[in-house]
Amino acid sequence: MEAQFTPEGAKDLPLQKAALGYPGLDIPQEDREKAKLAWKCLQDAKRFRQVRDRHWPRWWKLWESDHYSGKIVQTISRAAVNQVFSSIETFVGHVIDILVPPDCYARRQEYREKAKLLSKWLQVVWDRSGARSEIEHPVRSAAVTGIGWAEIPWDETLSGGKGEPMFDPLDERTMFVSPHARNLKQALYVVEAKNVPREFVEGAWELGKKVPPGVWDPTLS
Repeated sequence: MEAQFTPEGAKDLPLQKAALGYPGLDIPQEDREKAKLAWKCLQDAKRFRQVRDRHWPRWWKLWESDHYSGKIVQTISRAAVNQVFSSIETFVGHVIDILVPPDCYARRQEYREKAKLLSKWLQVVWDRSGARSEIEHPVRSAAVTGIGWAEIPWDETLSGGKGEPMFDPLDERTMFVSPHARNLKQALYVVEAKNVPREFVEGAWELGKKVPPGVWDPTLS
């Protein structure tokens, strides 16, 4: 079960500050309790994950060929071949090349034309979703860190208001799953926590200008 916490009137505020309230903002007590619960869930998930994610920066440095930064002295040769980068990019390329839009096959003869029409529609949806070009990001993250995230949101503005799925890769550093969950089916909650530009807060929330500036969680910056 996935729990999503969106305190009414404070969805774009730093959670720990929303739990305390702001001058001039009237935040209901129930929403403050929700904010406190969301903040606690985030901290629990961060503590549980830090055993593994503390290695992620080093692994990304290997991929970037930056693992010798600050460790080279004049007596050591800088000549090196980054086999990590080439291996990962080769793997990502193979995965992307074999991905094709879904095809529909009719089990009965009378459904063949409908299957062809549905396959064409899925081709259009696949192209417009951006999955073909964007899926390489979570695949690469999974190859480097072992974790890759992607969101499949529903865009209600497409297809004449009927809506279509989209494909958005997510930064694995901003996604936190409840402790001890091995997959999303076992997860009690999933939290996406990240710092956003002040302009985003001001533009997304009518009272955003009243939010004090500053980074609310330095570990996410």
